[in-house]
Amino acid sequence: MSAARPAAAVKSGMFKPGYEGVTPSSRLSPVEVAQFEARKDALVARLTDAMLTLSVLEADDPSGKGSAWPAYVREFGDLTGRDEESLREAETRPARFAAKPHHLESLLPTLALLDGLRPVYLKVLFLRAIGSYYGGFSFPAIGDRFGKSGEWARHTYEAVVIQAARRDGLLAPEPAGWAVLVTGVRSGGWRSYVTTARDPHMQLRDLKAKSPLFLDDAFALWTAGQPLAQRLAKQARVHLLGRATHGSWHRISPDDMADLLVTEARKIRAEWSIENLPLGRPVAAASEEVA
Repeated sequence: MSAARPAAAVKSGMFKPGYEGVTPSSRLSPVEVAQFEARKDALVARLTDAMLTLSVLEADDPSGKGSAWPAYVREFGDLTGRDEESLREAETRPARFAAKPHHLESLLPTLALLDGLRPVYLKVLFLRAIGSYYGGFSFPAIGDRFGKSGEWARHTYEAVVIQAARRDGLLAPEPAGWAVLVTGVRSGGWRSYVTTARDPHMQLRDLKAKSPLFLDDAFALWTAGQPLAQRLAKQARVHLLGRATHGSWHRISPDDMADLLVTEARKIRAEWSIENLPLGRPVAAASEEVA
């Protein structure tokens, strides 16, 4: 994977299939990075306390929540209840976490920030929470549990916190900006298509519908606005004139295209961020998968 691109989390997206609730973006626009860094510590503390509170409630009274609690709370209860091995492994401190009244009061509102997430995201958040209190469960250790890297675990965790920040009003519901959209096809040697879009997710759906080949990779490089995105895409095409095939397709891998775009952005000191885009798979092969 290119050094310019973050590790992907779940190929099919953060939220469960058919989830009809709010699905905020886990991407930060360039101007939001500093805002998020300044505001995330308190939110991380709330999420961590909620995971620890739920773990001790489940241990003390596995059926105590009952059917009156929201479905996402019962789902979290199932998650923690099935993870006794992780709790035993983590509890290296003499003192067990003790939930206080303010922890119980904030539990439901905090868990609501996580409604609809796929189990892999909940699991990464849970492991990191108990590790932060009892010790252990670093990002590399969490990645090992899924057969992935520490970078994957860190990006998965951060995605959970960012979408929670949007639900909690700490960040805007959706990030602003304009994107350079890059898609890639591996068959016959990597070829990449480059364009620009205000909504790269919608543009990607259109490209998938029109393409006779299954797309193997896609990402969006976000910038401050349409003129800048168009300038970066144009500069990339100029560099790749000798590799053009047809239209806006070029013989280059998406990772190398990312490096090229980031290099051009840095030349003009433009702010940027990269979002890996989920592609899904043919229906016959569809299942939840960790990337």
